Amino acid sequence: PSPVARYDAAGCRLKGRYYLLGGYSHLDAVCSFMDVFDFEAETWCERIALPPDMAQTHVGLATDGERFIYVMTGQLGPQCSPAIRTGYVYDAAHGAWSELPSLPAARYA
Repeated sequence: PSPVARYDAAGCRLKGRYYLLGGYSHLDAVCSFMDVFDFEAETWCERIALPPDMAQTHVGLATDGERFIYVMTGQLGPQCSPAIRTGYVYDAAHGAWSELPSLPAARYA
């Protein structure tokens, strides 16, 4: 099971790990972190903080399947908060977030 029950989260696989990003823990609270599952060890192995101004739900997510996770726009905060324009890329090889150029308009998913 996931370390935290959640909905409207995003996830992807990079090599032997699954990255589960954000989501609602309940209507009034969102998860501002990403949990990592190691398929070989069959355990949740890491929790990574999201940047403070990064959307936690309704994000658009893409990956190269090897090293990078791209997260664009979505909802920052709970309770149908407004969509935002910002995006980030996570570099799994270095364990670091970098900000991407903002989109011209805010969007959900």
